[in-house]
Amino acid sequence: VLRNLNDLYYIEPDEFNKRDALLSYLKEKLNHPNPLFRYYAVDVIAAFVSNQDHQTIAKLRDTCKDSHWRVRYNAYSALKDLNKLQPSDKLSWID
Repeated sequence: VLRNLNDLYYIEPDEFNKRDALLSYLKEKLNHPNPLFRYYAVDVIAAFVSNQDHQTIAKLRDTCKDSHWRVRYNAYSALKDLNKLQPSDKLSWID
């Protein structure tokens, strides 16, 4: 299901009237036991989050501490693309 959400990337985020509901659903998936769900949730969140959505950006920042390296790297990349990295946000040498 989350892979199919990639088709939504071409929708303009400001014009997508279900964006808040989608982001709410995806934020829940950031706590899913399967890392693949968390990975794809980060991808879609990054496409639709606004720079003023501090709660979702904080959740992405927390995901930089995920137990799976690909999820951590994806969250870090998303924050970098959003220009929301803080000086304390660093990848470990493993990532």
